[in-house]
Amino acid sequence: MKGMEGNEENEGNEAGKEEPLSCFGRGLKDLGIGQIFALTPEAKGRVERLWNTMQDRLPGS
Repeated sequence: MKGMEGNEENEGNEAGKEEPLSCFGRGLKDLGIGQIFALTPEAKGRVERLWNTMQDRLPGS
């Protein structure tokens, strides 16, 4: 099994525009499942609430 650097699919990309696939990403691709990334805090919901809670507990906030 090759690492992400040696992935044949990602070699020869135009100026490296595309990120190499992770193991999880390759598994999804093999199953024909597309990945959707949340780009805004509103779309991330639960994890953003967690970070807000963590920040509220920091001293000096």
